[in-house]
Amino acid sequence: MIAPGERVEAWLRVTGEHGRMIVTNPLAPQNGATLVVDTGGRIRYEAADTSTTYFHQLVAFRDAIVDGAPFPTTTADGVRNMEIIDACYRAAGLQPRPTA
Repeated sequence: MIAPGERVEAWLRVTGEHGRMIVTNPLAPQNGATLVVDTGGRIRYEAADTSTTYFHQLVAFRDAIVDGAPFPTTTADGVRNMEIIDACYRAAGLQPRPTA
């Protein structure tokens, strides 16, 4: 967990066929985040949404319950995500968390 006010140096860099994108602080945007898009010489800077990632999860849940909007992930996505987390634990020489 990143403490409020703690300085974080996290970056996400994506390079594709038509350019690149750099996002600062993608894991805790509430602590300040930016987005830079470079499409072959044309560079665009944008302030990123500074809402917490948890806020966006709650909005998606509310929209699904109140408005019947499709939920962006499935139970299969959740299971696959936990399989990946377990694999990360094993790769680090640790045992995955026990199942309930």
